[in-house]
Amino acid sequence: MTISVDVQTKVYGSEKEAQILKNILISKLKRENWKVVERGGLNLLIVITHLKRVGGLKRFVMGFLVGRASVKAEVTLKDINDNLITQFSVSGESAPFEIIPLITIPFTTTRQALKKAAKQILNSLRDETQGKGLKDLALQSLKNIKSETQHYTFRK
Repeated sequence: MTISVDVQTKVYGSEKEAQILKNILISKLKRENWKVVERGGLNLLIVITHLKRVGGLKRFVMGFLVGRASVKAEVTLKDINDNLITQFSVSGESAPFEIIPLITIPFTTTRQALKKAAKQILNSLRDETQGKGLKDLALQSLKNIKSETQHYTFRK
């Protein structure tokens, strides 16, 4: 199935995290045999509404006092004709700091929170595509566009 992915942010200075989330999500979609395109197919819009960063160095220096990294986002899925299919919210949170820092430090960062949010998005997409037959909907949308394009073809 074909899908376009757009990740935006309402959090000041978080464009880097938005790009990381987009890259993670595209990678996961491709692993599940989705065809990711710039435009066309289903349209997936993710808007980051909250972001708490925790990096490896900060975690190493301050330990558990830093808390967990977290991200919240609003997700909208539309068909090729811009009709709303579903909307939902996701959140991701890094793992708690543990007593053995060498094992947990690399995995308790903002990136982990972004990965968890991407996993929730993918699970919701999987549920939607299996439960509502979105594959058929996407194919029908493509047929509609093709017929509209043929309708406006000029002949000499």
